[in-house]
Amino acid sequence: MGPAPIPATHFHIRWFGKDSLDWQRFQTRQDAIALANEVVRPGETYSVEEHSSDCPFCHQYMMAATA
Repeated sequence: MGPAPIPATHFHIRWFGKDSLDWQRFQTRQDAIALANEVVRPGETYSVEEHSSDCPFCHQYMMAATA
């Protein structure tokens, strides 16, 4: 069984100070914020970014998962 299809609109957490997005996709901005607030460490900051089905991060992840 392969990775789930990329939803038309989804969200990723971007942790500042890191070059990549969080690998996990979220269906809503609120879900992403809720998880980020649970795992954020002192001094860390983040933003939640909205992406479409053309998300390069998800396509890269799917390619790696099927290789």
